Amino acid sequence: MMSARHFKFFPPAVTVLITLMFLFTTANLGTNILAQEEDEDENGAEVAYIEDINEDGETDVSDAIALLLRGLEDPDDPEADYNGDGEFNVLDVVSLLINIRNGNLTPLPTFPLIGRVLESGQGLAGVEFSIVSSKGFYTRVASDTAGMFRVDSLREGTYVVQPIIRTYYYTVNPDSITVTIEGDSVIVPDFQATLAAYTMSGRILVDSTGLAEVTVSIKGIDLDTTLVTDANGKFRIENLLNARYAVVPQKTDYTFTPFSLSVEVHGDSVIVPDIKAAPVSPVTPGGPSIPTLYKLGGRIYCTVQPLINVTMVLIGDKEASTVTDANGFYMFLVPNGEYTIFGIPIPTLQVFNPTSTTVTVKGADITNVDFYGFGAGGGVEGL
Repeated sequence: MMSARHFKFFPPAVTVLITLMFLFTTANLGTNILAQEEDEDENGAEVAYIEDINEDGETDVSDAIALLLRGLEDPDDPEADYNGDGEFNVLDVVSLLINIRNGNLTPLPTFPLIGRVLESGQGLAGVEFSIVSSKGFYTRVASDTAGMFRVDSLREGTYVVQPIIRTYYYTVNPDSITVTIEGDSVIVPDFQATLAAYTMSGRILVDSTGLAEVTVSIKGIDLDTTLVTDANGKFRIENLLNARYAVVPQKTDYTFTPFSLSVEVHGDSVIVPDIKAAPVSPVTPGGPSIPTLYKLGGRIYCTVQPLINVTMVLIGDKEASTVTDANGFYMFLVPNGEYTIFGIPIPTLQVFNPTSTTVTVKGADITNVDFYGFGAGGGVEGL
């Protein structure tokens, strides 16, 4: 039920709306509105005005209606008291309209947001940060040679500050920081960058027993090497970057599940899930033969640029995963069967065309299962 206070206000409110229509039809406000939209502060940022009640980037009759509705909803809302006389009434709506009509607009106060990113106590340059407000404002800024970043002309509100890492060589913590601007500038707590140097370890088992002397191929950014498992079936490699790596075990007379897998390293060392090995049964006269393996693969690219370090997943009669190399190529070795291949983009905002491809391997290699990536880049190296 509408309160008595609301009821008393309503007749003048109707009068105000009629007045609004009259003023906006007898005065050419298009020029004023256009000029307001083009206003910029000394830093080139678009100026926002107190009169923009509905926050749509324009000052027009819709703001007067928004103020009217706000006051009707809560007459004690301090933001509804536009003329500052201590209460909300018809004069607030009229004052707002007249000021918009005459171009007497008051810029909203804005404040700077300042932060820095450090690596071993020293500023790290070139790290991008996204600044996102709860109302949808979005911008980006990069740290300078001292590791400092700054965004001016931010309105009051809550913002999420997040590092955008376009490099395989650093991890930045925390992942994000939320700050609130309230009547003053804000200094964001320091972000800490760590040079990537992580370890990957795992083991290969037959049942529950480690399998020795398995050759393990590991490929990824700046890496193409092989390891050999020890007497307990364990392998370990150090000094890895923030990247995805293809792990492929090989040993004569053994099959492996999975026969290849993609392992992601990001901000910490990784233990690979156990890889299961099984001895191949000896071939007996008249018995089943060991299946022939065929190449199944292709290339991932964006325009003319190969997309590197993209995880490609194989499902179907066999399951596996791998990563694209420096030229954007990937490859599986599979027996005859039906398989579906899809990619995991870097970053996830990117998409691939097609999203997946299903092929049948039947006695021949298939090496043209290509994907085209578009969107927010992929496999980008930075700092």
